[in-house]
Amino acid sequence: MVCPRLPGHGTTPEAMLWAGHHEWLAAAQDAVTAQRGSRRLVLAGLSMGALLSMIISARRTQRVDGLVLMAPVLEFHGRDARLLKRLRFLPMELVLDRWIEKKGTDIEDDDVRAQSPVLARYPLARVFDLIQLQALAREAEARVGCPSLILAARNDHVVDSKEVRALSHRLSFSRLLELQRGFHIIPRDTDRAIALTEIAHFVEAVAA
Repeated sequence: MVCPRLPGHGTTPEAMLWAGHHEWLAAAQDAVTAQRGSRRLVLAGLSMGALLSMIISARRTQRVDGLVLMAPVLEFHGRDARLLKRLRFLPMELVLDRWIEKKGTDIEDDDVRAQSPVLARYPLARVFDLIQLQALAREAEARVGCPSLILAARNDHVVDSKEVRALSHRLSFSRLLELQRGFHIIPRDTDRAIALTEIAHFVEAVAA
């Protein structure tokens, strides 16, 4: 199992200034290419990682046998988040030095949330990169032909869960698992045992 860290992630807010969707997609593709000799290949991603997995699968640069898409952020939850899309039309010089403050992460489990690292802020420009990945993932949908396990949390505060459910109808050979507890960070939250068990069963079935 390989879990690459995307450029700019897991370090400092300033590191996010120099990494956008081109760098994220290239890093994910490199990680997939490095597994070229694998007998079976399943891509698993959370949130933006799910979008990257869809895009790579559709491009068929390497055969992908299965997808695990956890809370794919095809559409933001809530009016305020959707308003961010309108800001992408601002002149770039007004965007480059703008930051979005972040006080916590979307996890229901109090103990897990308290122990979870949080990047205190991130550049507004990276939101526009995420919007670009949303568009690329939607374009990729029709070319995703492998089995997919799609996971959604009913009470997700980041992703519009209705869009995740709709994705399960658009992707061929897909199955939806909707979790009744927990928020956006599915593999670490309240229903993580259910999620991880279903993911393990899915991977075993693909590998068989």
